[in-house]
Amino acid sequence: MAIGTGESDWRISEVAVAGRYRFGIACGDEATPETDPVAYSYRVGSLDHLATLNELSLAVLKPGQRVLDLGAHLGGFSLLAAAVGCEVLAVEASARNANLLRKSAEHGHFRKLEIVQAAVSDRRGTLQFTSDGPYGHVSTAADEEDDFTDDDITTVAAVTVDDLLTERNWQATDFVKLDVEGSEVRAVVGMNRLLARANGPIVFFESNVHTLGFYNETHGRLKSAFHRHGYTVYAVKPGRLELWRNGDDQEETVMDFLAVRKLPPELESWLPPAPPSLLTRVRQKISRMAHRTR
Repeated sequence: MAIGTGESDWRISEVAVAGRYRFGIACGDEATPETDPVAYSYRVGSLDHLATLNELSLAVLKPGQRVLDLGAHLGGFSLLAAAVGCEVLAVEASARNANLLRKSAEHGHFRKLEIVQAAVSDRRGTLQFTSDGPYGHVSTAADEEDDFTDDDITTVAAVTVDDLLTERNWQATDFVKLDVEGSEVRAVVGMNRLLARANGPIVFFESNVHTLGFYNETHGRLKSAFHRHGYTVYAVKPGRLELWRNGDDQEETVMDFLAVRKLPPELESWLPPAPPSLLTRVRQKISRMAHRTR
C-alpha cells in the first residue's frame, strides 16, 4: 500500500505472524533481492527470514515486557514485539532504515515503540557508519576501497546500552535481540551493567564469523562475553537449542545463539531429550538380556 504523503519512494507492506499479529512495515522501493533481500521480503509480505526468532520470542514475550532491538534494520522484530504489547526500544544506525521504522510505528499506532538512530558500541561518541541495506556496519578501512560512496558512509552517534537504559530509567529489560554486523562484542561491553543484574535479560544474538573479523574479534570471544556474566549460551536451530561450551567450534559462518541466566520453562521443550541415567541404562541392559534368554 503506497502512502499518500507526497513521497513515492516507499510503501507499507502488510505482514502477519503466527496468524495472530498483523502490522505494516515501511519499505523503500529501491529494495531488490540483490540489494536488500530482507527489505524485499518485507515488500512481498514475508517474514520467513525471522521465523526462528519469531517463534522463540513469541514463546517467551508477554504484554508489558521491555524489549531491546539492537540493529533493528526495518524493524520486523521490533514491530512484532510492539504488536505483542511490549515496550520496545529499537536502535538502528542507518538514517534511512530508522526513518522507515518510524513510519511503520506511526502506521501501527505503536506508541511504546521508540526508535533511536545510533550505533550501539562500548562507549559514547561518534562513529563512521556504512549503510548497506541489511548489512550496514561500522565503517572499516576496506569500505573506502570498495564501491561505497560518500553518501553511504556517514557519521552517526555511538551509544551504549547501559546509558540508554539509564536515561529511560529502565530498571528491568526482558529480551534483547542483537544483530549489528560484527560489532556485537563492543555492544556487549556496553551493556555490562545490564548483564550483571540478577534479572538480566534473555539475549538472542547473531554470531557472524566474517563480520566479527572486520574488527579483529572472534565468535569465541563473543560467547565468552556472555559466559563471564554467568550466562548459559545455546546455539539456536529451528525448534531446538543446543548447549554451547567454551571452545566449541562454530560450524557455520553465520549462526544464531541464545544467552540466558536461566532457561525459561517455555523453551525447555526446545532442548534435546536428556540421556538416560546410569541406573536406567543398567535396567535396560538387564531387561534386554532377560528377553534374549526366554
